[in-house]
Amino acid sequence: MRKIFLVKLLIIISLLSADVLFSQHSYQSGKVLYGVNFNKELIKKVQKSIKNDNSYANKMILKIYKTNQKIYAQDINFLELQFESNKYILKPIDIMIPENSQSRFYLESDIYYSKLNNDVYLQQFENRGKTYLAPFNKNYDWKIKNKYKNILGFRCRKAILNIHNGNKVIAWFTPQIPVAFSPVKYYGLPGAILEITTPPRHIYAREIEFKDEVKIEKPTEGIKLTAEEYKQMMTRFKPD
Repeated sequence: MRKIFLVKLLIIISLLSADVLFSQHSYQSGKVLYGVNFNKELIKKVQKSIKNDNSYANKMILKIYKTNQKIYAQDINFLELQFESNKYILKPIDIMIPENSQSRFYLESDIYYSKLNNDVYLQQFENRGKTYLAPFNKNYDWKIKNKYKNILGFRCRKAILNIHNGNKVIAWFTPQIPVAFSPVKYYGLPGAILEITTPPRHIYAREIEFKDEVKIEKPTEGIKLTAEEYKQMMTRFKPD
């Protein structure tokens, strides 16, 4: 009887070990598809400012925001993030933009690349018809809260980041995925960000696929900027 019990116990332990190894292995690489919503609080702020300043500039800003809101209202994927081991790359997905859209579209063609173990963070973006490649390293002072929710089967924890002009970034991350990726330039949490709200946008994971064959190449195309040159360029208006 004791021998049978020991055999059963060994089988259970081996199965549990296999499950753990498989889950750890499968969570190391894959891709995440993100949806995007417009942050309605931003439109409310602009509408409030128009009551005090009914200028042409404010009206144009409101028109741009409302146009982007219609585009984001589509139930589709806007961003694809691929990750493996210690690095990830985020790219926008090509979508159909309405022909009558005359305003600037927020997603543009920015690409974010990070190699976490070497603390390498690069942004490839376009400005006035030219492609640039710049570092965006920064230590963000996240405040991690004891609030949790489930996103696509993963237990996620809330974190808040105070940024410029009294604005906040609210993120939900999961340590269950050990690659600390982010769908925006705000990074540095101890786990993968599956949902995040910045002043203009709310970005949320719609689908996660774990797979072994993920090849991530570092972006090399573009005019290379120093951190200071990048900072000067970013002082102009740019979302997020």
